[in-house]
Amino acid sequence: QRTCWWNEICKEEFQTLFRCKCPLWSYCRSPGRYYNAFCTMTGVGYIWTQPDRNWGVPI
Repeated sequence: QRTCWWNEICKEEFQTLFRCKCPLWSYCRSPGRYYNAFCTMTGVGYIWTQPDRNWGVPI
């Protein structure tokens, strides 16, 4: 489990696992379901929920 940098890709398109976990003050978001998701403070778009437990389990 690794914490993402700001604006780093947290989830790649067509992948089920997260690359890293966004900080508490940010969201893992993408413009749509089939796009790369980045850590950002904007809560607009497609938000991927990152669970605290069961890290690395497919969603």
